[in-house]
Amino acid sequence: MAPSNEVRVPKKAAYWAIGLWIVVVCALALAVSAQAATWALSGFLALGGIAQLVLPRGVIPQVRSRLADAFTCLGLAALLAFFAPWAATPLII
Repeated sequence: MAPSNEVRVPKKAAYWAIGLWIVVVCALALAVSAQAATWALSGFLALGGIAQLVLPRGVIPQVRSRLADAFTCLGLAALLAFFAPWAATPLII
């Protein structure tokens, strides 16, 4: 069997980037607003979904198939982008 150039295990840098972005989103929620954090998380999910489709297999961590993961990320990004304008709405009790 000939060796392939396929990367099966994502690089640690991918996990560090994901963790760092989660910290950035939390910091945005605390320092700026919930709306800014929601927009940032939506953008990150959209970027992850597009990267899942464009980059070679194994570069981005995946749970299911590439298409399922990409469409899940893009769908969640669209939902977050839709609800982002209402992220900082005060509660009415």
